[in-house]
Amino acid sequence: MKKTLSSDDLLLVPQYSDIQSRKEVDISVSLGEGRKLLSPIVAAPMDTVCGKRMSAALASMGILPIIHRYNSIEEQCEIAVAAIIENCNNSPIGAAVGVSGDYLDRAQRLVSYGVEIICIDVAHGHHIMVERAIKTIKDKLSNVHLMAGNIATLQAFNDLSDWGADSIRCGIGGGSICSTRIQTGHGVPTLQTILDVSQTDKKSLIIADGGIKNSGDIVKALAAGADMVMIGSLLAGSEET
Repeated sequence: MKKTLSSDDLLLVPQYSDIQSRKEVDISVSLGEGRKLLSPIVAAPMDTVCGKRMSAALASMGILPIIHRYNSIEEQCEIAVAAIIENCNNSPIGAAVGVSGDYLDRAQRLVSYGVEIICIDVAHGHHIMVERAIKTIKDKLSNVHLMAGNIATLQAFNDLSDWGADSIRCGIGGGSICSTRIQTGHGVPTLQTILDVSQTDKKSLIIADGGIKNSGDIVKALAAGADMVMIGSLLAGSEET
């Protein structure tokens, strides 16, 4: 039986610092093709998080909103347009799609309205339908940044990267409202997944997704090798949601 580590199992050791002001620290993230985030934070594509007000507020701060897909294509595009109009930093906007039904039409419509990041949003990303969706979207929308997941292993990360994912959501079952571990008995602590996938030789960005309960968990995930973190519950109680 393999032992794994979660965020609650670890602390970072304080070290000498010569940083005299927070302004000296650059926490921006490059998404390629000239796309840049001022902060390594991505908002989860949940209807209780990434609606119109929250998406606009996050984009204005250089944080990436992923507009949820639990609506019609028209409604999702309307949220995207509102966020883009109110986006004073010209930060990229993301939106979620599934892997069946109208996913390609939804992705194409969203991109036509100015969305630059498409997130394939499913519970188990190491799956043939995700492979098909990644390859189809990349074939039709070659300039889009494609985010996919969720995955829990290094093999899954490498496969999604080879299929064409530019960034990959890493973590299964760790979210505050996720019932995957309870219902299916599957999952890996998110921090352990990050430690594992950080050994990859692929270029896809690592997104720690699930189990981020406080700012300290964000720091631990980044220290473990994540390029960004995705959060939901930390935003869900705020006024904009």
